[in-house]
Amino acid sequence: MLAATVYLVMRLGSALTEALLASRQFETRKIEQQLVRLGVRMLTILVAVIIVIEGMQQIGFSLATLVAGAGVTGLAIALAAQDTLKNVFGGLLLAMDRPFEAGQRVKIKGYEGYIQEVGLRSTRVRTLNGHEIIIPNEEAGRIEVENIGRRPYIRRDLNVTITYDTPPEKITRAVEILEEILAVPETSPDEVVTKSDREREPHPNEAINQPGFPPRVYFNDLNADSLNLLVVYWFHPPEHWQSLEFAHRVNMQIMERFKAEGIDFAFPSQTMYLAGDSKRPLNLEPQESTIAAGFSPASGSAARALPERPDKRSAAEIEEELLQEEDKEEAGEAGDSTS
Repeated sequence: MLAATVYLVMRLGSALTEALLASRQFETRKIEQQLVRLGVRMLTILVAVIIVIEGMQQIGFSLATLVAGAGVTGLAIALAAQDTLKNVFGGLLLAMDRPFEAGQRVKIKGYEGYIQEVGLRSTRVRTLNGHEIIIPNEEAGRIEVENIGRRPYIRRDLNVTITYDTPPEKITRAVEILEEILAVPETSPDEVVTKSDREREPHPNEAINQPGFPPRVYFNDLNADSLNLLVVYWFHPPEHWQSLEFAHRVNMQIMERFKAEGIDFAFPSQTMYLAGDSKRPLNLEPQESTIAAGFSPASGSAARALPERPDKRSAAEIEEELLQEEDKEEAGEAGDSTS
């Protein structure tokens, strides 16, 4: 009779679990389904233990002996399953706190991906490159988690760089072009009447012109090699692929409009002059400003600056005269050393 009673209690616990999980409340939350199973099972085991202890006592066993034996057995099980119990309690904390849910994009322990499943012992994350990461719930419940899936928008900071020789009026025009690209065009009364019979299609720029989040455009910095125009906008809703499509559309319009206005983009550049390589001879025409500054490209060394001359000679003639003077000086130094 005692064994039959215990079996009946276990069967009733399983039936109660299935009845609870059949409700719509637990259809989509696996962690809650597992918690329901765990809670009902623990309650069933507790009831079964009480029935066994009471039945053994009625048979003639000592209550103190049964309680002591149950305590020792429970302690041994707790020590053996210490790590498992940590993860189970971590799962309970995740279920109560809900820092993330299945399907949300998160950054956790240096991994970025989507939550696949929050189990009773571990949390499974599918990274962006397709790998599956299994994180124990004890760690997932105590470390920092960046929940990207709960962001209300996607912010983009775009730096548009133009050349330093851009005149101020074109800088102003560039800012106006960027504002026009990001603005929602006004609808004329005729278009409103025409579209009154059918649903009006929203303009793509409405995604970045939400109340309290207008796009911003500023000429904000003087870089080492460019003038910087800062563009900031907030994309709603926070859908990753839709935001990339919108960024592609904006970038193409910036390229086309700037090209039409004759506004050049800047990029880091460096000019390097090499000399002394016989396999790669240089054919540089010396400039008068370079010669006047005291540098001879042909010899690759500094030369003396020439005083201003009333006559106008070509740069080649001036350079030839400099080379002759250098040869004379070297010949004089050689003669002094010989003597």
